[in-house]
Amino acid sequence: ARLVATGSAVVLGLAGLVVTPSALSALFPVRRYIPAWTGAGPLAHQPVPAIWPGALVTGSVLVLVCLVCWLVPAALPREPQVRRDRVRAVALIAAALAAGCIPAAAHLTGWAALGVLTAVAAALLTAAAAALLKTGRVLGGTATWCGALLAASAVAWSLDAPATTIAELAILTVVFGVTAAWARDAVSAVAGTAGALVTTTGLACAVPLASGWPARYAGFAALAVAVAAVAIATALRRRRPVHALVLDLGAGPVALVCAVLAARQAGTFGIAAATVALLASTTAWLRSGPRRAVAVAAAACAAVAALAAQWRSLALAISAPYRLLGHAWAGGGDSYVHAARSASLPMAAVVLATCLVAVVTGVGAWRGSTRSSLDAVAAALPIVAAPLGLAVGFGYWLTVGLLLTLTLALTAWAALSHSLAPAAAALAAASLAIGWALAGPVQTLVVLGCLTLAYAACAWRARRAEIKVAALCLSPLAALATWWAALAAAGVGIPEAYTVPAAAIALAAGWAWSRRSPQVSSWLAYGPGLLLLLVPSQVIAWQGSGWLRPSLLGAAAAAVALTGAWRGLQAPLLTGAAAAVLDAGREVAPVVLSLVRAVPGWAPFALIGVGLLWAGATYEARLRNLRSVHAALAQLR
Repeated sequence: ARLVATGSAVVLGLAGLVVTPSALSALFPVRRYIPAWTGAGPLAHQPVPAIWPGALVTGSVLVLVCLVCWLVPAALPREPQVRRDRVRAVALIAAALAAGCIPAAAHLTGWAALGVLTAVAAALLTAAAAALLKTGRVLGGTATWCGALLAASAVAWSLDAPATTIAELAILTVVFGVTAAWARDAVSAVAGTAGALVTTTGLACAVPLASGWPARYAGFAALAVAVAAVAIATALRRRRPVHALVLDLGAGPVALVCAVLAARQAGTFGIAAATVALLASTTAWLRSGPRRAVAVAAAACAAVAALAAQWRSLALAISAPYRLLGHAWAGGGDSYVHAARSASLPMAAVVLATCLVAVVTGVGAWRGSTRSSLDAVAAALPIVAAPLGLAVGFGYWLTVGLLLTLTLALTAWAALSHSLAPAAAALAAASLAIGWALAGPVQTLVVLGCLTLAYAACAWRARRAEIKVAALCLSPLAALATWWAALAAAGVGIPEAYTVPAAAIALAAGWAWSRRSPQVSSWLAYGPGLLLLLVPSQVIAWQGSGWLRPSLLGAAAAAVALTGAWRGLQAPLLTGAAAAVLDAGREVAPVVLSLVRAVPGWAPFALIGVGLLWAGATYEARLRNLRSVHAALAQLR
């Protein structure tokens, strides 16, 4: 009898394995209900007669397997409890598959078929959650996942009409909500919470689609579910951490559903992604540890996706002044505005502003300090200023004024702050302001003049040494650029009007450097300024005519050489002497040439010979003179 029982159990087990695919096909009738919502309702879909015998046989076999697996452990009291629970877990699986075959085997249609599946799923879920199956965790977990499988089958059976799907999702939302509320173990909590989130998302998407609204409304409904999930997770993170973790992790896939539904329209997708980024970055402040890192990473990914959807409009708005540099001072301020604006710029500006707010919040949450958020705000302002101004409807002058005001405010912030972020943001804003101001000379002069005063004030009041040094360098450069712009606007073509102020600034900087570091070489400190002072005028003097420029150049070169000899500086001495010699050579060259042409041809060779004889006769004395000159020059700094 024991051999017969063993053989019968083996045969029954093999039969259960064989009919399992048939049971799964009865659970999920995909071929009959896809595409979804194409029928008049569940009453219009009668079970196919050809599958009725198979479903009946499959259900009967699975019922026998369920009975045997449930009753056998009672006859084996000496077996460990874990093994008996595993056998009874197989019984629950067989029972769930058998319940899935009931609609096809019993010729049930419409709400009767859905009622059977939903009732069995609800019974398994609530029983597992309420711990009615007190024989072990294995049975409770198996009952939970079997109930979830039957719930998915019920949703698949309801996909033939919108009303049926909405009603089924609403019922399952309640069932999973009760399961999550009654859960006493982690498995039931995870299954109940995840099922409630999935069914709620499906219900939120099904209602707008059933009403005939565009898919983007369903996407925003899914986004509302994600927001609600994060809010509930925040409220439950202390009392029910498992539920909160499932909701936190499930909010991401729900947001992806929103992105998929809104992907066909760039503006809608950008708004949805930017909202997700803002939500995730705000949530990061309420999290800690790995959850905070996940929230910040999600915010960054969503912000990148939102900006990628609007990159063309944003690129036009930000790069317009740089693309029109070839038309500087053409009086075309309106052309700058026209090149920066596009039809989708208002939407892109809103997306950009939302993403930057999300980035600011996320950076503050990641670093855990308000100062980091302020630094992020400073970095974000130059990026968003021009697009927002153009999207609001600012003209050219208002846009330039907005950028200039922002630059001055950031410069003042950099002077009073201990962080380098506002200083870097001020430089970025200044480049944008100058780029937009290049449409006309008046705008250029106004912007450069304001920057000169702002950098001077920043150098006076800056708290950090790096910012003070940078402002001290930028203020003369801005003043020089203002002077050059004024000369160009006035039509001045004298090169010295441009080079002399630049050389003065370079020499002043070299003097300050030499005072700070006395051991620095005069070539490094004064060489660039002296070359800028003398070389351009020297080149023009050799190419031109007249006596005024050479005379002034000779006087300046002599003054530089005398100053170098007086201060013991090698660079001014040699540079001034070389410039004076070249300038004098330019004036003496015609006289020398005429003299050479007037004397006989043998005279130059005779003079050269006499010079060589004199140098050879006084070789030792000349060598001592050269060494003394070299030593004297080497002593100069």
